[in-house]
Amino acid sequence: MHLRFDLRSALAWGLLSVACLGCGGGGPVTHPVTGTVTYHGQPVVGAQVMFTSDAGRAAEGTTDAEGKFTLTTFKPGDGALAGVHHVTVVKMETIPSKDPNNPYGAGAKSVLPARYGNPKESPLQETVGAAKNEFNFVLTDK
Repeated sequence: MHLRFDLRSALAWGLLSVACLGCGGGGPVTHPVTGTVTYHGQPVVGAQVMFTSDAGRAAEGTTDAEGKFTLTTFKPGDGALAGVHHVTVVKMETIPSKDPNNPYGAGAKSVLPARYGNPKESPLQETVGAAKNEFNFVLTDK
């Protein structure tokens, strides 16, 4: 009986060990992606930049005071999956309310041309790979 208990315990520990080998961080590989966004010759502060591919999860980042962004897919700053991505850039601004009883404003509006916020209309497209992925987007009205 004692031998049987040890055999069962050993078997259970062995199966648990094999199962945990698959928990070691495998999964899709991401590549670091950075860049800048400018509009009318000025850095765009607080814009959401999103890289979307047909084959996987989107990556996103927010521009800082210099218009610079770093993309995140699974964990902060890990980048984007390899492949071709449609790029969108959106920056919304609250429309002030004329009603003094409404502290939330009268809605929001985009401060960038609308086409940059729609992946089907955005002219921005980039390919992410193992090499350096630094993209600089100069947004225009036309």
